[in-house]
Amino acid sequence: MVSGEALSVRLRPRSRLIAPGYRRQPARPVVQSDSVIARLQTYLLSIGPFRSPSPRPIRKVLVIGIHGWAVLGGRMFSWSPSTMSMSLARSMGAAVRQRLAVSDQNAIDLTHISLFGHGLVDSRLNDYLLEHLPEYERSIRECDALLVAAHSQGVVLAGLLMEALLDQGWIAPGRQSHLGLLCMAGVHHGPFPDLPTDQFPATTELFSLGHPYAAVASRSLHAITRLLTAQVRIIAICAYMDSVVPLFSSAIHSVTSHPNLLRAIYTTDESDGFPVRLVAFCLEWRNLRSEQSDLLPHLSGFYRGSFFDRRGSHTTIHEERGVYDLAAEWVLSAPVAASNTDQAESALAQHTSAHWAIYLNDAFYYSDLNTYFIR
Repeated sequence: MVSGEALSVRLRPRSRLIAPGYRRQPARPVVQSDSVIARLQTYLLSIGPFRSPSPRPIRKVLVIGIHGWAVLGGRMFSWSPSTMSMSLARSMGAAVRQRLAVSDQNAIDLTHISLFGHGLVDSRLNDYLLEHLPEYERSIRECDALLVAAHSQGVVLAGLLMEALLDQGWIAPGRQSHLGLLCMAGVHHGPFPDLPTDQFPATTELFSLGHPYAAVASRSLHAITRLLTAQVRIIAICAYMDSVVPLFSSAIHSVTSHPNLLRAIYTTDESDGFPVRLVAFCLEWRNLRSEQSDLLPHLSGFYRGSFFDRRGSHTTIHEERGVYDLAAEWVLSAPVAASNTDQAESALAQHTSAHWAIYLNDAFYYSDLNTYFIR
């Protein structure tokens, strides 16, 4: 399990990234030597000058970007879907390149893939698997590291997509040395239930994620648990005062604590007062302890931003370079082992308020307590 003091990184003015309980991992140079003795010292006996952070040097990296929900059937978007996905992929790729450069791995082959479209989750998933990705099959199979960066609704697709790649044998523990998924303001348990809707089928499906027994919601959450068990490193970054996604939803609340899962918070609030510390405490508990804490669903309704703020945290989170830097550090600091027989199993919590927090959020948001507590 992750350990250490809370990591707090100041980004742009008035922006911070807090990863409670996470201790920064220094990047170590990969020792390249033709000496068999030196290699044995470094990789087996751990008495060489440096120990490699991975079983082999990283030479081929593949990064995938997946955008979120596009309103009005995809015809309106603050960023076009294709531009958004490419931005996610390039930002993630730049962070990976920078991280590897610190460990003297500069000669890497970096491939960006942007997946975009609109429609139901299964429709988009099949489109990606049948139309977009087959031309990259060889690149995916041969890459040393694969990272997926997704925002909002895109995280649901990203989890199911990586599970499908596991099923098809394109990725596997031992085939790639590093596998990672960055979830930014992910809508794992659905958005706030009273948001305006355009009544398109994809939008209706988006709201159904708030019902844990809905088919898409169940498949999505089980995909996350399977990825964690398969040693995929996942980082879930919540947006403080998110106007679209409740905190418990972006924190993947129903998934129990796991060594491969890091929860963090991105905030545009300069203060370090009680409200921010309370969220950090909830996430720290989930990062450091195996016991299930059920506080976050009860608080999420209080931490809701204005839907009409076009530069709210839900929008700006994917523009912050520090978000990708932390994801690259988290994924690349721990290599995937050749066998996952000794890895901790990931599971869904049997009893959690996430199952009925859809009603809590609505009641809390319109209460006088909300005005007193946060506004």
